[in-house]
Formats: sequence, structure tokens, C-alpha cells
Amino acid sequence: MSAGTRIDQQERKEIVEALVSGISRNGVARLFNRAQGSITAIAQQAGVSSCNGAPMYATLAHAEKARRRRIEKMERRLEKITDALDFLDLVKTL
Repeated sequence: MSAGTRIDQQERKEIVEALVSGISRNGVARLFNRAQGSITAIAQQAGVSSCNGAPMYATLAHAEKARRRRIEKMERRLEKITDALDFLDLVKTL
């Protein structure tokens, strides 16, 4: 895609996805070879807000990823504890 041509719906969708993924508006403008004002307008139309230049959605995605990692870690620990308790039950029956 190049500067000076209309932005079709597919490119608009890709721009929004790039913004939501955490790429800055300036970075998206460079990536798609578009004016930063065009990217800002698309972001506003799509309701993609930013907080100190970083999309709010990227921050939420990061927090969700960290939460999932904590849950997976706790599940692994719980599995080890369950295995240890099962082993102790086995020893008691001997």
C-alpha cells in the first residue's frame, strides 16, 4: 500500500489490528506508508485509544498474559502436591 491512495476496508482492518497489537501510531504509519494523521483518524473511528502513546489494549493484553502464566504456574504446583499426596497414600497402604 502506498501514500496518496485511498485506504480500503482490508487495509483499515489491518491498521486497527496493528494498533491493538501494541504498535505505536507512528510505527503503524511507517509500516503502512501512510500519514500519521490518517492512522490517528482510523484509530479514533475504531475506538482504539492510547495511554501515553501505547494502546490501552496492549497493556490489557500484557496483564492477561501475565495472569495466565501465574495460573499455569499454580496448576503445575498443585499437580506436584497432588502427586506427593497420592504417593503418601500409597505408602500408608503398604
